[in-house]
Amino acid sequence: MSSPQNIVEQFAVLQTLYNWAAGIDLKDTALLVSTYAPDAVSDFGPILSYPILSCMDFLHLNPEFGVLICSRCKYALAPGTISSHLNSLHKNEVTKSERRVCVELWKNRPLQPARHVQQLDLPSNTQPIPNLALFHNGMRCRVCTERPHITGKGNSRGMREHLKACHQWESGDKGGRPSKILLASHDQRAQKESVLSAVTVAPVSYQTFHRSNFTRFFEVATLLEPNVRPLNLPSSPLSLEEQVEAQLGEKTRAFDERASTVLQLPSEQSAWLQTTEWVRYLQGHNLGDTAQLVALPHSFEPEPELVAILGSFNRLIDQARDSVLQGKINAFDQQRINSFLRAGSRTSKASDRPLAHKLKEGTYRKYKKTGKQLLCFVFRMVYLGQEPSLHCLLTSAQSAALDNVAHGARIFIQQREHDVCEELRTAQIRSQERTLDSACLRLWIALLDHRLMGDIYDSVVVGFLAVLGIDATRKGFQEATTYTPHLSALIKISQMLVLQRAVIAAEEGETEYPAQMIETMQDRFMAYGSRSPINWAQKLRVYGKKIRDSTTSLGYIVWSDDGQKLNYKGLELSMSGLKQFVRQQVEFAHDRLQQLLFIHTEDTREDVVPKLRLQDLKDDPSLNRLGQSFLTDPRNPALQGYNRWLLNRVLKYSWLQDEFFVDVKKAIWRTEAVERYIRQVEEFLEILLLLIYITSGQPPWGTELTSLQYCNAAHGRRRNIFLENGLITFVTFCYKGHGITNSTKTIHRYLSQEVSELLVYYLWLVLPFCTQLKLLALNSKEPVSPYLWAAKEPKEAPPREAPQPPQSQNATRLPHWGSSRLSKILQQAFRTWLNTDGNITTWRHAAIAISRKHLGGAKFKRDYGSEPAPTWAAEQTGHTAHVAGNVYARGIEEAPGHVDENGRTWPLDGVFLKKTVA
Repeated sequence: MSSPQNIVEQFAVLQTLYNWAAGIDLKDTALLVSTYAPDAVSDFGPILSYPILSCMDFLHLNPEFGVLICSRCKYALAPGTISSHLNSLHKNEVTKSERRVCVELWKNRPLQPARHVQQLDLPSNTQPIPNLALFHNGMRCRVCTERPHITGKGNSRGMREHLKACHQWESGDKGGRPSKILLASHDQRAQKESVLSAVTVAPVSYQTFHRSNFTRFFEVATLLEPNVRPLNLPSSPLSLEEQVEAQLGEKTRAFDERASTVLQLPSEQSAWLQTTEWVRYLQGHNLGDTAQLVALPHSFEPEPELVAILGSFNRLIDQARDSVLQGKINAFDQQRINSFLRAGSRTSKASDRPLAHKLKEGTYRKYKKTGKQLLCFVFRMVYLGQEPSLHCLLTSAQSAALDNVAHGARIFIQQREHDVCEELRTAQIRSQERTLDSACLRLWIALLDHRLMGDIYDSVVVGFLAVLGIDATRKGFQEATTYTPHLSALIKISQMLVLQRAVIAAEEGETEYPAQMIETMQDRFMAYGSRSPINWAQKLRVYGKKIRDSTTSLGYIVWSDDGQKLNYKGLELSMSGLKQFVRQQVEFAHDRLQQLLFIHTEDTREDVVPKLRLQDLKDDPSLNRLGQSFLTDPRNPALQGYNRWLLNRVLKYSWLQDEFFVDVKKAIWRTEAVERYIRQVEEFLEILLLLIYITSGQPPWGTELTSLQYCNAAHGRRRNIFLENGLITFVTFCYKGHGITNSTKTIHRYLSQEVSELLVYYLWLVLPFCTQLKLLALNSKEPVSPYLWAAKEPKEAPPREAPQPPQSQNATRLPHWGSSRLSKILQQAFRTWLNTDGNITTWRHAAIAISRKHLGGAKFKRDYGSEPAPTWAAEQTGHTAHVAGNVYARGIEEAPGHVDENGRTWPLDGVFLKKTVA
């Protein structure tokens, strides 16, 4: 066996060869290794029996220091953490088998312990170590004689704490909280910096091997920037053009830097900026640097304490959601927290709405991001003292809560890295998690509990809202139309955490019921007129929404001169091509239906399938019996007795028996054929979904369309698919704005005769056969779904009572149907049939534009000569005509603030269908 040093060198050779030989045959790689590093074959031979490890292209061994560095994450891995690192940060890049091989490879290899590496004393002229993150603008302690202490960019507070703790350094500052005047004084800050510069060196370049508890920065040599000459080398004289170019570049950079700190209001009056006072607050500060204060931690910048705090915040939101779902907060408390009114002043119906907490996961992720940005801002600017230093005055409760959170985060990190047995380690981490969560929750409540009697920017939360309004890409500020979602996020997160604080108080005996503390906190800092940061956010949100509702969006619709071609953000449609597309989809769907009904190409549907006239069918929407639909109406004898029509057809004809049975005598089904048939049904439903979406009037919301129910269900909800005058009609409910108005919009839609016929035949003959196949061949135990498109499959299947025959997990239930799937179907159809790019959003604008352009104020004959055309189709979109005119299908030639009157009167949905399919 080779020595440890030789092993390290041999692996470096092996890794170099891998980087060169990646992608070639494994035998060739082994040949290269045996040729150039023969000793490595015996030591690392087992790895050559595996496929090339994908993790070897970003895990690099540094033989000089004996550390394994991840070039993706830019830091070294502590021994024993390779598996957890690959599993948590590179789960999608490295398979489980590769991870096991990698761990086995480095097991018992000579990697230096993280504690030993942390104690290395490297000279300041050390060249930057490859693959480690390289930081600039650091600050080094002059007083340290060994392993000098280095802090990150702008962390003057950390350096001051080091100087006081290790060198008994005194800054000369007086105790107590600084006054508002001193805090805002530039001279005061400059004086502090000059005192600190006497005992520190800045800027310096620095690196760290490890993260978390083993983080220690060490200074490295500063690399020359590109195009910068060393001072000891003579430079050739510059030409006149080069001198002018250099002068222009220098002055332009200086001008840009000055422009980013000297803020000016736009020449036209901006009521939004005047109301927010962002310009006054951020005057003199670089907007780009200021925006970095609210940036979430990056893997390249080690901020372990902040990462721990944000993890605690994540847990708090999850706990708050669970508390509401578990009934710890009753309906009265939810209404109270959602009222924003003081006790005894609830006069509006809006105050009786419960808290809307059943939001989508994507919405919660966006809301939590805003909350995390607030914690980043407070921790970096106030606790770490990072620049730029913005004005704020913390209360004594806020200062104490912030110190407790920082202390809890440090203890949590130390416990996580503590080398003890796994059981004890887990228990200690859980205990410290609870402590950190409690401190983080109290910090959030303390930040909200700030009565603003002077400058509103005394509150660090209000200052955060100003920084959040920076649009770094445009070097300016966000408009009200895009900013209000941040305010909604802050308010919603604060509501959830106030509820959780009340729940914790009741559980720990601080109060008898959560309602008592909710009342106190609501009146103190969550209600209108409370002079709190949330009260400020409420005012801005109301004003911002008024601006949004009265502001028109930019126009992107472009029509050809003859009005026959439309272009909208990559979607290009011709009216003739669109009509042909709809006809093709109808024909395609009828062909697929014939396949599902087992009709040969030489046969016709009239000869095989029972005849049916939709005009003769009747329906009674008032009946509420379980399973009631037009299929079970006794007045429709033509529909009765056909539940087993397709099954009988399979049992009758030998060619179908051969297809669906392995053994006819023993009635053993061929599961592959059954699964194939169900996949064909799924493809038919995709076409049907596309046709209904395009031809049922103005584009519906994806969720309202995929929730169509063809029969009454056991949960009490009635069906919304009906038959009327030979056409299928369905009634959906649009919940857009439900959280504000506490009401839904009822929308009626009609299908053409061709599409109605497709749907009736599917429900009448195909759907019963699918249910029977699942029972007979796939041994399915799932209940029959009342929905036209199957509901989402549960995460865990119920336990089986006895062993069952093997079945396909993909075929027992059709995949989940939702907005995302509808969007994929629409995109694929537009790309395949129309050779253009389209999705739900672009088609919504295009459909409204086509209605305005070609159908105008269409009415039924009996309505001509009456008052202005109705806005029924506008209401189909879930908006009023005014909002639709401001937002949807605006032409590129429409000026800001202008709303075309024709856009206020849209056509009837049936007219659009009639003209399109014709």
